[in-house]
Amino acid sequence: MKQNDCIDLIFSNITAHTWQKAKGFYQPTTLLVGENYKYHKQDINSKISINEQKKNAYNFVNSLMSIFALIIVFGALLIIIVLYNLGSLSFVERMRDYATLRVLGIHKKKITHINTH
Repeated sequence: MKQNDCIDLIFSNITAHTWQKAKGFYQPTTLLVGENYKYHKQDINSKISINEQKKNAYNFVNSLMSIFALIIVFGALLIIIVLYNLGSLSFVERMRDYATLRVLGIHKKKITHINTH
């Protein structure tokens, strides 16, 4: 199979000619048709109306939207948790620094002065 045949397979309607050109076996099992389309019933296992196909597509898109919404919610929750942890870690570290300065003999006034400037 040549590269052009692959591109033809991907971007075209898959017809008997396309399958045979790709050296594949063509046997349709589902037919998407309009209201008055004539077909051989013995060759087809099922028939899907356009309305059914649209309904299936909408259901698929809705389920994808639910998954995307769930991913966004988990992402936002993760951001909040990380920011909270960073803030609390910074606070604890600063308190330790102040305690170290107090142990070294620096007065509270001086620590307050360092903190405000």
